[in-house]
Amino acid sequence: MEEMDLYAEFSAFFSQHQILTIIWVVLLAYLIWLQFIILKNGIKYVESLKASSLINHENYAIIDVRSRDDFKKGHIVNAIQLSLEDVKAKNLSLVEKFKDTGSIIVGKEYDDQVAYNAAVELKKIGYKNTFVLNGGMMDWNSRGFPVSKS
Repeated sequence: MEEMDLYAEFSAFFSQHQILTIIWVVLLAYLIWLQFIILKNGIKYVESLKASSLINHENYAIIDVRSRDDFKKGHIVNAIQLSLEDVKAKNLSLVEKFKDTGSIIVGKEYDDQVAYNAAVELKKIGYKNTFVLNGGMMDWNSRGFPVSKS
């Protein structure tokens, strides 16, 4: 009996709030689609501590896709600064030797779209073991890991 009341309440709500219901359904569909695209691209995130280990012990490249000004203010030691435009244009001579080894893409902060898009582009052209640094430089700095300004 209670299930019927719940169904009646939902039905009444949806019929009285059609625009709100449509917006909710569209947003839900968008989120599902976005998650599907993320899974399809296969881009993985790596935490700062694990990234440090990959950089120091497995010779991963650190590709910083932040702006040149942000890069100059502080970057991970031995990082290579490339813009997303460089990656899309395949101007990758500085990181070509890391194609089969691995690379960690560094952005500004959590869910950095530029870093994610750079990782997608690199993966499309055959770069193996490509990760995005989870939290970007914001997380790296907050953990007190070494930074270079040269």
